[in-house]
Amino acid sequence: MLHLLGKSPYIVSLHGIYDSEREFWTVMELCAGGRVSDWLRRHPNTATTVSKQLLEAVGHLHTRLICHLDIKPDNVLLSGAGEVRLCDFVTACQLQQADQQLVGKCGTIDFRAPEVEGGGAYNGLKADVYSLGRTLQVVKELREAKCAWPELEEILPRMIRHEPQARPDIESIQKYLTDSQGAQLDWSSLESISYEQALVENSPLLPCVIAGKAAPPKEGKQATGATGAAGAKPAMKAACRSSYCRRSSDSQTLFPQA
Repeated sequence: MLHLLGKSPYIVSLHGIYDSEREFWTVMELCAGGRVSDWLRRHPNTATTVSKQLLEAVGHLHTRLICHLDIKPDNVLLSGAGEVRLCDFVTACQLQQADQQLVGKCGTIDFRAPEVEGGGAYNGLKADVYSLGRTLQVVKELREAKCAWPELEEILPRMIRHEPQARPDIESIQKYLTDSQGAQLDWSSLESISYEQALVENSPLLPCVIAGKAAPPKEGKQATGATGAAGAKPAMKAACRSSYCRRSSDSQTLFPQA
């Protein structure tokens, strides 16, 4: 899925792939700032900037008809300099058309849209808006009073309405926040945090995060490295075998409705 996302500064980068006969690994960008909740407890005056960047990340996905389907604070990481990196695209899917319906429960219960929780068909873009609204509520609770963004507070209740069709789409949300008087963001509120400082604050972290899961044996196929050439790079193999890597094995399946 990551190769479909295109370039966005607010979505985690994929550095490479290691595909063996028994396992599949992805090598991801290091997000030294850690999870958004932890970051905002240390730097609450960056909440407005974090909110804007998260909106832009989801907007980038939705312009490509890609649904994340598990937006939540734990999936919003920060770089060492405090830039948002939306991550974890295990449940993501790309729609054929904007009104396409999906089936299959996914996401996290406290941030899952009601229609997804209900187990019926739903629109992934609208479900994302609900999850984004719930996530932004968490961001709002962690910010400093001086960083209030009244226009966002006004639109949040609309994002988490029970009826999907009553929720605005991400383009309308961004337009409203851009056009609203006083919605200009103070980018100077973004604190300058050095990579080294963030690394120490969030230790132990590594230059890359490796996520993998067991894969069924494949016949007649070669491993693919970061450059796409046959055979995984030796350095990547070594990284995957390293005892220092952090490994994730969560996986879920989502099926478009016929």
